[in-house]
Amino acid sequence: MTTILDRLDIQGNILLPYGRSSYPLARHFIFHVRDQEEAQKFLSWIQPQITTAQFFPSKRSDQMQIPADQLRKDTPDALLNIAFTASGLKALGVPNSVLRQFPDAFLDGMWDRAEMLNDNRLDWNNAWKDDQHEQTTHLMISLRVAFNSCLKKVCLRRGESFSKSDYHCQETFKLARSMMIENLDQESRRLLDQAELHRLVALTGHSSADPESKWLECESLFRSRLQDLAISGISDDQYLADLDNQKKSRYVASSAELTDLRYSEYEHFGFFDGIGDPVFDGQYPAAFQAEMAQGQGHLSCGQWRPIAPGEFLLGYPNEAQETTCHPMPYTFSKNGTFMAVRKLEQNVTAFHNALVNQTPLMEHWLDQVECSSSSEQPSAASQFTKALKVLRAKLVGRWDDGTPLVHAPTYESWLSFRERLLTLAGEAQKGGPSAKEAWKQFKTKFTRFTFESDDTKGRRCPFAAHIRRSNPRDSGDPSVRNDSDPSETSQASSLLVNRRRILRRGMTYGSPSELMNENPIDHDSSISADSERGTFFVAICADLARQFEFMQQQWLNYGSDFNLGNDICPIAGALHPSVASDRKSTKVMISSEGPDGSCTLPFVAKPTPQPVVCRGGAYFFVPSLSAIRLLAENRF
Repeated sequence: MTTILDRLDIQGNILLPYGRSSYPLARHFIFHVRDQEEAQKFLSWIQPQITTAQFFPSKRSDQMQIPADQLRKDTPDALLNIAFTASGLKALGVPNSVLRQFPDAFLDGMWDRAEMLNDNRLDWNNAWKDDQHEQTTHLMISLRVAFNSCLKKVCLRRGESFSKSDYHCQETFKLARSMMIENLDQESRRLLDQAELHRLVALTGHSSADPESKWLECESLFRSRLQDLAISGISDDQYLADLDNQKKSRYVASSAELTDLRYSEYEHFGFFDGIGDPVFDGQYPAAFQAEMAQGQGHLSCGQWRPIAPGEFLLGYPNEAQETTCHPMPYTFSKNGTFMAVRKLEQNVTAFHNALVNQTPLMEHWLDQVECSSSSEQPSAASQFTKALKVLRAKLVGRWDDGTPLVHAPTYESWLSFRERLLTLAGEAQKGGPSAKEAWKQFKTKFTRFTFESDDTKGRRCPFAAHIRRSNPRDSGDPSVRNDSDPSETSQASSLLVNRRRILRRGMTYGSPSELMNENPIDHDSSISADSERGTFFVAICADLARQFEFMQQQWLNYGSDFNLGNDICPIAGALHPSVASDRKSTKVMISSEGPDGSCTLPFVAKPTPQPVVCRGGAYFFVPSLSAIRLLAENRF
């Protein structure tokens, strides 16, 4: 039986991610409470504006046949959500008898547990340093604004056709983006004016470049049609021919240009992001969530089902059929959850240069691996570009466009996968139900795969790859032995992993790197390669220690669970500050299969600089709307 969730009582950023192309611009404010009574008045003012978990009206919601009580009447132009630290709850008058029921990780806060996460507090921006009373973070408010409504107005004004999430000419895109920024400026001023009126201090110091900024601004990266067509590294002639073929097949408009832009799901290193978020019971209607759970839920005996809701929401049974810690009164904790926020700066230049320096060795290794096989066609890309793409994919576990190595382990198989995907997408756009169904089924390959049964020896996706370490899927099943035969490994379950999953709700911040941005709007030549950019990482879970901290400590920062010793994850892992100068713990061993199925000599990637550095963060409680009313009225 499907769990029925009270969506009007749950904050909207918990159940479903806000679209990175629909709401691509956000500002995150952190405040310090000076006056309890004034802060409670502020909560009374802001509570009606908080975005709930009701579905937005769309073609997708029509397909899911969402009941009227779970569906908004309109699509909001602005989204707002709020969360509180433990010290923030105390500043708002929550009694110690209630606070003591919260878990230790939340009460300690990320600042006090930074060393456990291998963070160096000296690297943190001032806004997140809880070392002074007046700098203590009490609450965070996130504002996001819509792009599609602005785009629709601009298209109407310019006499152009409007299509959500599609490419548009640079001038149209630029005008719509400027309108969206104006809307966010207006909403920000209104929020800050009310905060000041009620004696809330907006903490500054979100960036070393702008120490007086009162917010951290995040924006999805926009990409040109050229960048998306050329992502696989094919020749100029090839992607020009691909665009011409798409026009002839009427998959795209005849006016389509390579310089057209759209917001994307890519992050600063150039990888498609946001794939494989867990699906839990009650998140979608019953018929639809069974489909969504494929590759993203609980795996047992070859079957996927949604994960128990108590892994992500307080007040519901979790995978152990227990109710995760829920402080009393019950109405204060139910439908709430916890959130780990981290500002992760990405050193794109160092990451890219380290890989480029190793690419000649990878090129030589690929020549040796593939020399005895003539079954695959030569690629259109140069051998250097091909080797660089392979090296990038092996570190992450996916190719740049998100295609998993498990389904496309070689560069040539990736090109075939992409060709099939683009063909099916074009046919689905112009074809009937059967074409749409074929495209939908093919897309499940991005999430529906396993490691224990599909790639037991790590010859497709290395054991050190980021996606294998952040979500091992069916790896680690205690019922599967090292000498298990294929019939046993095919029945491996995700039993242990299900209790470590998190919901990701992050966004990119900072200007795109020129290494990844071939066609920016209004390029500012003063932006250096070392400009601040990264990911504002948000993890939602019911148990910070068991889920988020375990994943960061045991899977990303240490490699023992993957028989990798002290090797850290090559993307998101961090060495302890005391040994951070020792780069020996960042190697990645890449193996492959020969034509006869035998294992080839491995390629060992050289140590690379730590590409991601934490610049701050905090643990938050994300309360229900009922709990916010309790806080505003001080009813405990």
